[in-house]
Amino acid sequence: SRFSMHLQGASARQIAVADACYANDFACGLSQLGLREMVEENRRWDSGETYLVADRCISKLIDHLSQGINVRTGCPVTTVEYGGPDWGVRLHCADGRILRCQRAIITVPLKPLQVWGGCHM
Repeated sequence: SRFSMHLQGASARQIAVADACYANDFACGLSQLGLREMVEENRRWDSGETYLVADRCISKLIDHLSQGINVRTGCPVTTVEYGGPDWGVRLHCADGRILRCQRAIITVPLKPLQVWGGCHM
């Protein structure tokens, strides 16, 4: 937990990185992760001490990968319509906008999928 990491001398930045890693692996933050999951993750760990050591910030990687692509974030989508190669994808946004594109990459956190029982498009 965040509290136990703090007691063991972890910095706020280290706790934030751990929170992000666990959010990625378990679809929840440290505050929602149970001791059992943490023990199991530690038991199965096989990546040594150099896991996730980067030589620059992750935003540089994202900037590089998104060159030439129209990236939209913070745009909650309520409906996805796929019309095949003829008209591509229509994204109906929560604010009423409809975005039309040839392709779309849509990210959904794992936890809502588990709670809702899947994602229907």
